[in-house]
Amino acid sequence: MKGFVVIELMFVVAIMSVLLIAAVPTYTYYVKQAMTVEASALAPSIQKEVIDYFHFTGKFPKNNQSLSFNESTKLAGHYVKNINVENGAIHFYFDSNGISGYLSFRPSFKIHDPLTTSPTITTISWLCGYMKQPENWYIQGENKTNLPPLYLPNICRG
Repeated sequence: MKGFVVIELMFVVAIMSVLLIAAVPTYTYYVKQAMTVEASALAPSIQKEVIDYFHFTGKFPKNNQSLSFNESTKLAGHYVKNINVENGAIHFYFDSNGISGYLSFRPSFKIHDPLTTSPTITTISWLCGYMKQPENWYIQGENKTNLPPLYLPNICRG
C-alpha cells in the first residue's frame, strides 16, 4: 500500500498549524523590534549636529530650524516617519506596519566645577527610550517615548 491515508495528512496539517500559531507572534515581535532599530541607525548624525550646536552656542537647539534642518517629514527613514529636535532631545516618530509612537534620544551631561563662576560641561552622552538617568547627571529635553519596551532595542528598555 503506497501513499498516505487522509487521517495521516490531517495530523500533519494539525501539527503544522500548531507550530505556525506559535511562530507568528514571535516573528511579529522581531519585525517590530527591527523597525525601531532604524532610529538607532539615524540618531548618530543628528546627535552630532546637536552636540556641535551646543559647543558653538552653549545651549541645546530648540527645534529643527535651529539646526537648519528642513521639515521633520523630510528627515525620515523607511519606518521612521519624521524626526523632531526639541530642546536638545531627538524624537523619532514611527507609524507603519502596526507600530505607532515615539522613541526619544535625550542628551545627558555632567557639570564639572559647578561652584565656579563658569561651570563647564565636558561630557555629553545620550539616553535612549526608557534608559535610567545616571547619578549626578542632568538630562536635557522631554522623554516622549511611548512605544512598548519589547519593541525597543535592548539598550533603550531601561
